[in-house]
Amino acid sequence: IQEARERAETEAREIIRHAHAEAEAKAQAILLDTATATARRVIDMTQGAQKDLQVSQATIADLVLASMRRILEGFDDSELVRRVVARGLSELRESRRITVKVHADDYSDVRYALWKSDLGFSGVIDNVEIDNGLEQGQLVLDTGRSQIDVGLESQLKLLREHLAPEYLEAEQSLSAEAEQPRAEEEVDA
Repeated sequence: IQEARERAETEAREIIRHAHAEAEAKAQAILLDTATATARRVIDMTQGAQKDLQVSQATIADLVLASMRRILEGFDDSELVRRVVARGLSELRESRRITVKVHADDYSDVRYALWKSDLGFSGVIDNVEIDNGLEQGQLVLDTGRSQIDVGLESQLKLLREHLAPEYLEAEQSLSAEAEQPRAEEEVDA
């Protein structure tokens, strides 16, 4: 009887240990399936959010650029040039030898704006020069060590690049598409 009892206890322990192992394996499989499904949902949600963010960035960039152009259209050219010069000079105030390079048509307006300005440019600007390589409205600050284009178009370009690189790619793609028919029209002509 004692021997049968010991054998029964041993078999019972073995059955319990085997049941525990099976239950643990099933629990691990369930946990793995649940974790995998959760990870897939998180990945799907993240990809959806990234797509939404890209669309939003392009939309926001368009809105900001359109707003900036509307605001800037409200200023006359000499006021725009003065503001651009002031912005560039505020970044270079520590340098004592700055040459302002402008298009010939902007030369008088810039010199007058700097002379009339009460923004503290005296002692900061060494000279205003005409640079025939610049377009009208373009303005370059030359410190002797570097040149900084602070013209309106370059500022808008930097803004566009920082706001949404996707916007720039889409704009370039649209420009390329718009130019293709022109090239075909020139061939026909």
